[in-house]
Order: sequence, then structure tokens, then C-alpha cells
Amino acid sequence: MTLDEKRFVLEPPLQKRGKPNSVYRSLRPKLRVALKILEYNDIDSKSVHFSQLVRDLKGQASRISINEALDSLIDQGTVHSEWEQSASGHWVRAYRIAGEQTRKQLRALYRASNDF
Repeated sequence: MTLDEKRFVLEPPLQKRGKPNSVYRSLRPKLRVALKILEYNDIDSKSVHFSQLVRDLKGQASRISINEALDSLIDQGTVHSEWEQSASGHWVRAYRIAGEQTRKQLRALYRASNDF
């Protein structure tokens, strides 16, 4: 397989949640938020809402740092957001990883920062 062919081979989607290791604990809140969004997108095949991120990252990042991380990730083009109607009928922002190349890089980081 040539280098060009290897470049276009997709990382397979995540199949199960890992247990965070020391690498994960050393990550900045912005990367933790991106990995959590990837986890929801790949494993659960759904977008994630702000309240879910706050609940899942409780004790790891504050609401303010999660909000700032989301703003930064959207500005960088790493995360895509859209309005979605929740089960209760409210309109909420839904977050997804934008782009397959970004997914590939985040999947590699997820595998390195979690034990399976």
C-alpha cells in the first residue's frame, strides 16, 4: 500500500467507551470536550447537547470552560453545531465532529488516552 493510499484509509469508528488513563487526565478541557463529542457521535451515533457534556465532564471541567471550549472548537472548524428539537420539545444546540480528517485524528487521540 502506497503512502497516498494509507492517507485515505479511514480510522474505524469507536465501538465502546474506554476508561480514561493518565494521558487523558493531562489533556486540556478543549480536547476533553472534543473527545466526549466524538464518543457520542461514534458510539451512540447521535449528536450531543451542552447539558450532556456538563453532566459527563463534571469534576473535570467547569461549565464556563466547556462553553469556551465549544466556542473555540466551532471557530476552528473542529465541531459543527446546529439547532435540534429535543424530546421535550425545546430547541437546543447539537454538536457533532466536522470532517472525516478531524474524526480520524480525534479517534487516534481517543485510543491513546483511554484503556479498553
